[in-house]
Amino acid sequence: MNREEYETVLSVHRVPVSSLRSECNPDEFPFETTDDLETLPNEMIGQQRAEQAMDFGLSVEQSGYNLFVVGPSGTGRMTYTQHSVEKLASEQPVPDDWCYVNNFENPDRPLVINLPAGSGLRFQRKVETLLIDIERELRATFSNEETEKKKRNIIDASQNQVEALWKETETFASGLNFKLERTPAGIQTIPLFFGRPMEKEEYERLSDANKEKLKEREKQLEEKINETVYQIRKIEEQLRKNLDRFHKETAAFTIEGLFQPLKEAYRDFPKVLRYLEEYNHDVVEHFSLFLTDQEEGNAVVQALTGSKEQQLQRYAVNLLVSHKNGQGAPVIYETNPTYQNLFGKIEYRGAFGSWTTNFTLVKPGAIHLANGGYLILQAAELLSQPYAWTLLKRALQTGEIQIEDPFAEKGAFPTSGLKPEPVPLNIKVIIIGSYYLYDLLSSVDEDFHKLFKVKVEFDTVMKRDAENRRKMAYFIKNYADRKNLLPFRMCQVFLDKV
Repeated sequence: MNREEYETVLSVHRVPVSSLRSECNPDEFPFETTDDLETLPNEMIGQQRAEQAMDFGLSVEQSGYNLFVVGPSGTGRMTYTQHSVEKLASEQPVPDDWCYVNNFENPDRPLVINLPAGSGLRFQRKVETLLIDIERELRATFSNEETEKKKRNIIDASQNQVEALWKETETFASGLNFKLERTPAGIQTIPLFFGRPMEKEEYERLSDANKEKLKEREKQLEEKINETVYQIRKIEEQLRKNLDRFHKETAAFTIEGLFQPLKEAYRDFPKVLRYLEEYNHDVVEHFSLFLTDQEEGNAVVQALTGSKEQQLQRYAVNLLVSHKNGQGAPVIYETNPTYQNLFGKIEYRGAFGSWTTNFTLVKPGAIHLANGGYLILQAAELLSQPYAWTLLKRALQTGEIQIEDPFAEKGAFPTSGLKPEPVPLNIKVIIIGSYYLYDLLSSVDEDFHKLFKVKVEFDTVMKRDAENRRKMAYFIKNYADRKNLLPFRMCQVFLDKV
């Protein structure tokens, strides 16, 4: 190409200087600096389609209408998502509190109880007070003179029966010319000779016939003694039953009135009433826990059964989620969505080379805290965590939060099994990610579109009109105020930068 041809091509494709930048008329802005503008909330600029999709997804209450927010970083997707969700959540009711309590019939399956927002802590404290009152009343009742007298009467009646049996047996032995001696080592039968114990030499001088008769009478006596011992054991067994029934009836009568205020306060909560009934029954069955103090010399038993404080934890309330100071529905942004951070965990204690746990060691995760509201996650962080995506899908599909330990089978030590009752799930999940991750999940996970039916897509290009320029001015105003910058002269900014 010669010089002339080059100049011709250059003239055809040359871009005018006026087209190298966008300009706008400063007269469109009725202010001199950003200080002249009033402070207004930031508005999305040029993302009308994303705003409509966000409003639609948040307004639909049916399951499966969770949101996936896509777009490149820097488009305001995170800021707008949080602002939109928090604004909507502030207008919604505060969700229930959740508690775990002991399942007295099956301790490995703790029960979950929901109560109105702010009531969980009150319930926990009332149950703690109830436990203190129960111990005080049981100790007072079982140590008073009237209870001891009734217990003594039951024991004396059984002892009288036993003594009557022994007297009958001793009379039977006397008729056979024998004497009975009861010793710690057992019962001895002593043959008598003219009313006194027979000497060995006297026994040797007996004829064979008399020796045979003596052995026959001794055999009859042994049979009578065996029958007597059998009857005494039955009396002793009946005594244990009578004492146990007396203790339980006494305990039941003592604590009956202590449960009435709670039953009245929670009469509209059937699950709480069932728990209190089981609580009452269990206290009666294990009344001895409240009557004994911790013994210093019984270290082995303490290690096996736990201290008294540990044993009484069966009557505690594990307040899993409390909304005592909540305002509106919860909004939780989990920046590190590991399995335990999302779904909670079950803590363990070491004991004799193994790990044990109970319902008081169940801890909540972000999904529990966000239940009844909104959970915001970053897609890249979520997908990088083992089990997190799979179990999040399962929770959304089943409508339940199941706390379990997916790593238990890989542990170096055996752990005790605990499977808490699932918590009903009512949540809106918003995941923020890139186009690549959205397309990846769409193609490899057949459940993705069933669970995340709303796509909120942020554009990288916006229309350059008066409305968007106005929003940009307010954005610069708010940014300058937030960063403590000097006010901007908007005409210069738009002339040079827009």
